[in-house]
Amino acid sequence: MKTLQTQLVTKLAALGLLILLAPTGCWYAAAGGAAAAGTGVAYMRGDQEVNVQATPSQIVLAAKATMKDMGMKWIQGSSTSLDGLATGVTADDTQVRVVVHSQGDGITNFAVRVGTFGDQEMSRAILDGILNRL
Repeated sequence: MKTLQTQLVTKLAALGLLILLAPTGCWYAAAGGAAAAGTGVAYMRGDQEVNVQATPSQIVLAAKATMKDMGMKWIQGSSTSLDGLATGVTADDTQVRVVVHSQGDGITNFAVRVGTFGDQEMSRAILDGILNRL
C-alpha cells in the first residue's frame, strides 16, 4: 500500500510541476532542454542556445561576420581555447551578445541574446547566420 501511495504522490507532484511550468514556457527547459543539448536549438530565458562542433575562436569570427552582414555595428570580440564573447549593436542601439563556452571534446556551446530580455526571432536569425558560417 505504501508503494502505491508513494507512486501516486510522485506522479501528482510531477503533474503539478508541469501545470505550473507550462504557461511560462519553462516546460521546454525542464522537459525538452536536455534533448536540445546535442544538435538542437533551445530558447531559454532570452537566450538562443546551441552546442556545435567548433572552437570558440571560430564562433566569435562567425558572429562578427554575421553581425556585419546583418548591418549591425561590431563592438568587440575575444576568445580563448575555453570561451569567447562577441558584442555588437543593432541600428536602434540594442545590444547583441554571443557568449561562448567550450564543453570539451571539440564541442562548444554558444548563446545569442538580443537586448536585455531577449528577442527570439532576431536571436534565431543571428544564430542561423553563425551556424551557416561554421
